[in-house]
Amino acid sequence: MDPNGLTEAEARRRLAERPPSRRTGGSRSYRSIVRANVLTVFNLILASFGTVTLLYGDWRDALFLGILVANTGIGIVQEVRAKRALDRLSALVEPTATVVREGAARRLHVDEVVPGDLIRLAPGDQVIADGRIESAEGLTLDESILTGESAPVRRGPGEEVRSGSFALEGRGSYSAEAVGAESYAERVAGEARAFRHPRSPLELAFNRLLLGLVAVMVPLGAVLGVSLWQRETSLDETVSTSVAAVVSLVPEGLMVLASLTYAVAALRMSRRGALAQQLNAIESLAAADIVCTDKTGTLTEASLRVVDVVPASGDEESLRHALGVYAASSPARNSTLEALASELEGPAVAVAAEVPFSSGRRWSALTLDGTTYVLGAPELLPLGSLRERVAAEQRSGRRVLAFAQTDLPLADGDRPRLPDGLRPGGAVVLAERLRPDARATVEYFRAQGVELKVLSGDAPETVAAIAADAGIPVTAGAVDGSRAADDPGVLRQAVRSPVVGRISPEGKRAVVAALREEGRYVAMVGDGVNDVPALKEARLAIAQGSGTQMAKSVADLVLVRGDFGAVPGMVAEGRQILRNLQRVAKLYVSKSAFAAFLVLTVGTTATAYPLLPRHFSLAASLTIGIPSFLLALAPSTGPWDTSGFLRRLARFAVPAGAAAGIGVVSSYQFALNALELPLLEARTVAASVLVLVGLYLVLALEGAGGRRGRLVAGMCVLLLGAYVLALALPPTRDFFELAAPSLEIVATAVAGAAIAVAGLELMGLRQEERSPSP
Repeated sequence: MDPNGLTEAEARRRLAERPPSRRTGGSRSYRSIVRANVLTVFNLILASFGTVTLLYGDWRDALFLGILVANTGIGIVQEVRAKRALDRLSALVEPTATVVREGAARRLHVDEVVPGDLIRLAPGDQVIADGRIESAEGLTLDESILTGESAPVRRGPGEEVRSGSFALEGRGSYSAEAVGAESYAERVAGEARAFRHPRSPLELAFNRLLLGLVAVMVPLGAVLGVSLWQRETSLDETVSTSVAAVVSLVPEGLMVLASLTYAVAALRMSRRGALAQQLNAIESLAAADIVCTDKTGTLTEASLRVVDVVPASGDEESLRHALGVYAASSPARNSTLEALASELEGPAVAVAAEVPFSSGRRWSALTLDGTTYVLGAPELLPLGSLRERVAAEQRSGRRVLAFAQTDLPLADGDRPRLPDGLRPGGAVVLAERLRPDARATVEYFRAQGVELKVLSGDAPETVAAIAADAGIPVTAGAVDGSRAADDPGVLRQAVRSPVVGRISPEGKRAVVAALREEGRYVAMVGDGVNDVPALKEARLAIAQGSGTQMAKSVADLVLVRGDFGAVPGMVAEGRQILRNLQRVAKLYVSKSAFAAFLVLTVGTTATAYPLLPRHFSLAASLTIGIPSFLLALAPSTGPWDTSGFLRRLARFAVPAGAAAGIGVVSSYQFALNALELPLLEARTVAASVLVLVGLYLVLALEGAGGRRGRLVAGMCVLLLGAYVLALALPPTRDFFELAAPSLEIVATAVAGAAIAVAGLELMGLRQEERSPSP
């Protein structure tokens, strides 16, 4: 292949002929919170009963369809807004490639690459097209997404590469043969992330909840159907009773509310510069109890600066020149070599042999003009008289690299090793600046009970000093994690220590895996290839926007602006929204419990059903629909815990539904039999009791005093006023088939509501909801 690549004219021609590519990053459906088949069952139930009502019943009893459509419309609008914001952010973190055209290298987006392009690879780069290797120098690829094998693979000239793999070490180039829709990655789009995580605890809880409701709905529906059949009720009464009983069992607005809540959370995060690539990220960010992070780029700024150059012998100027030549000549530069090249002058010379830097080896080497130079961790190279100076610099929080040389060549082979005969050349001292908001970020996490653990490849003394400056307590000193991946004893020490240095990529992964085995909810923050194994292992993977393509590809959350200090605000918002979602879900399930109570107590008798479907629609809108949409996005405080969610949900919803049922049934039966009120007025009593008890449940959940309690109380008063207005106005009263309020109706409704509220107070439901969750 021509080493100068394609001409621009030829590239434009091929780009015009290229099939359109599917954009796969950033925008995901937030309705994946529940299994599609479960939602399909509920949608079919609602649609079926709605159709039957429109055909054989009163169209006003199909009002729940309009409410469902309105709720869904609101959710879709919010999701579209979130999707557009996420798409704008995803464009900033989409993979790019270094493409050679007409002899010049340039960075292009994936959509601009065409077959025949010559593409260069460096550590962390994603292979964005299927092709064939043209040149390779120590090129090692991670093909785990393609093959399932985690071991890196060495690739050489002539071998095939497939899109979806990543460069780990070395450098090389390949010619693109299949791009876009024709590439392997496009055909298996989404697998890079889908394999990583099981569903989150809240997702699983919602799935179990919906499946449980289906399991309850089937036998209750059968019981009601047999009862209506045996009583030989009329068609219109059968339709209205069945719809009122079965449809009210469905928490029709809960799933819409859940998807809306997650979409709004993702939108708010995007405004802070975070791209949520997984739905799990929103909950996981709020649920994480330990955050493992690299040092560079999170606690410290990503850029390095040369503080000092210390020769082992001879003059400093010679060492500065040698380091400058080494940095200028290195074909593959990391941040360290970039810092050396920018501050130390030296001409680039031809490289006879090279071992690129690897975080696993912790050294790199070049053969220049017959001399082999090695730059790496001080403990791996001879230091001579510099040993004490190096130790002192590391204890002060500086990064120190040793520089050595030998006249012997680098050894050939797939597993590079240090050459023999190395002589100490000197040391270079580099400094990292602590981020201005690092200490405040650490203090926030500690105040929230979230533990921070620093996992770094730097010397333990250096990492400990930086961590201490950031406010992380390092009472027992840092642990040397160089053997954490192989030695169980070292791994146990690393798991217990807040600071671990000299840890390899596999060591980071082993620490994260061990923490997960202990039941911890682990978030991992990283930006480099060395962080990828730990990112894959963590429950929440967070990548810096300035990180490698590989790190961003496997991340659940990408900090597009690279601002780790923005994470506390995201945690607070995520916890607020999901805390509210957990609380308002209790209102929806309470309605389902109430509906089940009515079926068992009234639906199996010859007594007319106390509520029509339109009564349920009115009461549910005033006591559940409107309050839940307002409260789900409102500010809130309190504990956040996903464990035991269904247990707490049932502990509230079942007594609440039963108490509401007792109040409604007792007042309805009293009005119908004792007072001998007409059915219209008795049903007005039942609807009024349901509205009063429903608003009380809102207060029990949210009216915990203070400004929020006053606002919630004011909202409930307005909603009660809306119901009174519906009773007072003849058009709405006739539409909902309610009676004008009389003294008997009002007194009976108040008495029924008092019975329900007294039952709830005796059960301690209100006090329990105001106390912290376990």
